[in-house]
Amino acid sequence: ILAEVDRYAPPEPSDAAIARELDGLRGRFPSGVAFDTALARLGIDRAHVRGTLRENLRMGAYTRHEADGVAKDLEAVFGYFPVLKERADQRAGSLSGGEQQMLAIARALMAHPDLVLLDEPSLGLAPQIIEKIFEIITMINREGKTVLLVTHHLHEIPPEIERVVLLKGGEIVADGAKANLLTNVNLSRLFDQPVTLVRANGWYQALPG
Repeated sequence: ILAEVDRYAPPEPSDAAIARELDGLRGRFPSGVAFDTALARLGIDRAHVRGTLRENLRMGAYTRHEADGVAKDLEAVFGYFPVLKERADQRAGSLSGGEQQMLAIARALMAHPDLVLLDEPSLGLAPQIIEKIFEIITMINREGKTVLLVTHHLHEIPPEIERVVLLKGGEIVADGAKANLLTNVNLSRLFDQPVTLVRANGWYQALPG
């Protein structure tokens, strides 16, 4: 899904200039650096491990030119993730997997995007880290940013998510408003077995039977 979204993202006119500037950073930040002022994509690949946390966050704001706005957003992401502020001058490679995922989200937010793409942000993380990350995802959405979340787990869909797309075997089988789409009948068809949907405080869980 995210690869398809990327295909339609408008190119930035400054991409070539940014690439030239980044050539001088290749020794410290390996290949795969990409920036966009309107869209931030977060996938399984996480922080650039050779730089410090602070350098990673500043890289996220590379295309921005308003110093006051960047400083404000830096404080905002430190507010989301206090552990990042405590370790701001520590190398990203020394962080745990969960902390690197926090840094990846924070770095994406430093671009001040309108749309944040999250590709299985909980993959391989401890339950307490997952809970923290989804708290932040919920806050991001409440503050007005559009969130596109890809997950295998129904219970990871935050209450604020309005639209759901169900895929099976790589094909879309349903697309619509969450309240209309997430039903016992639809999910039973998706999982090829009877499913009972449980709701609590806006969160969903699918139970067998």
